[in-house]
Amino acid sequence: MAATLANIIRGGVVAAAGVFTVNADAVALGKDIAMGKTTAAPAHAPKVPSPREVALLKKELEQARMELVQWKEEWPSVMETATRRKEELDRREAQLRALEEKNRLAEEEAKSCPMPEFLAKVGYEGTVNVAVVGNSGVGKSLLINTVRGVKRTDPTWAPVGVNETTTEPRMYEYPGDARTRLWDLAGAGSPKCPRDNYIRTIGLRYFDVVLVLSATRFTETEIALLAELRSYGVPNFVVRTKLDTDIDNNESDYGRSPEETKQGILEDLRKRGVTSPYLINSRELNAYDFPRLLTDVLRTIHESRGLSSQEPAYHPGKVPQALTPAATSAPLAAASPARVANGLAAAVQAASAVVQRADDCPGLYVITHDNIKVSPQLALGADQTSMVGIQRLAVGTIISVVEVVSFTEAQRVRGRIEDPPGWISLMNTSNGYRWAEKLAAREEPEPS
Repeated sequence: MAATLANIIRGGVVAAAGVFTVNADAVALGKDIAMGKTTAAPAHAPKVPSPREVALLKKELEQARMELVQWKEEWPSVMETATRRKEELDRREAQLRALEEKNRLAEEEAKSCPMPEFLAKVGYEGTVNVAVVGNSGVGKSLLINTVRGVKRTDPTWAPVGVNETTTEPRMYEYPGDARTRLWDLAGAGSPKCPRDNYIRTIGLRYFDVVLVLSATRFTETEIALLAELRSYGVPNFVVRTKLDTDIDNNESDYGRSPEETKQGILEDLRKRGVTSPYLINSRELNAYDFPRLLTDVLRTIHESRGLSSQEPAYHPGKVPQALTPAATSAPLAAASPARVANGLAAAVQAASAVVQRADDCPGLYVITHDNIKVSPQLALGADQTSMVGIQRLAVGTIISVVEVVSFTEAQRVRGRIEDPPGWISLMNTSNGYRWAEKLAAREEPEPS
């Protein structure tokens, strides 16, 4: 009230001054001050806050002080959370780089070591393949016939001869199970298979096991082949054939006993770096090291296929059952084509059932192949007629896979995802290349 009265008085004075000076602007200014249209004081004049304004300022100051105290208390945990998240981000980035490098190497390896045409042509997935390699005259065909239990009158009998009968890869199916195959392959250094790039040319890395046969001393070519197989992790077995011939010759010419002949051959092989050779007569399945060879080959195939290492028992017409550990701790007492077939059949079952990696199951995955397509259908190419609605995922995207299917015909492991809904390829079963990698439970992001 006092301020209003003061304004009126000041306005009246200015207005009166305007009347006496006959100044219209002064009169208007006086009226504006009187009616409150201008500030009560010049902008540059000191302003004394009112009690109400002082109270509001104190309240704001107290609130700011409390917030500062709270922020200081929370700061360590905020920094700890930020540090953890930064470490998690760094770890995931490192993991992604490692996966990208792994897939790059797998892709390069698949290009540098493609599956040979002869193997892809007859079908590869869900089969067991045993390679029998060696130069002419070492008894490859004879060994294949003996293991398969076929005679010369059988239409699937492998030709036997002292000359090189193997010019092209020859496949021999196991009687009663076409998915088990033994392959007669020319030895390294033969005219059609030069030593350089032999493993790549023949595709030995795609075989379950490789039997390297020799009837005399091992050459440098064979020693180099064994070293290369070991470097790639390909299971291999060194087989020295025609032991019976050596025993007969040494006994007749030098009067040496069979044991002396065997020890002489073993010593020579070990000098050349062959630590665990198998000495056999290819005609006699139950003689010398042949039973041990069959046992070890079957065990190796079983282990590589994720089966028990126990040798399966043979029950005609039934699914093979595993023998007790006691029954499998010793070499085969009486090897037979039936028992060998039974063991290989179990491995084939594993090959058919375990097409995908053991860890391919529903769960969280990270995309490792950029711009991967999400298809509405399980089958590959089913969405090619219309690209409408097709979505793509970038590298590093984390997805939830709710269903995994082994799509054998297309050599793919496919996964159905929730968001965006559809199907993606997880792995190429022919070469191991992956489009997405499963996150272990400890790697899955914590819920926010």
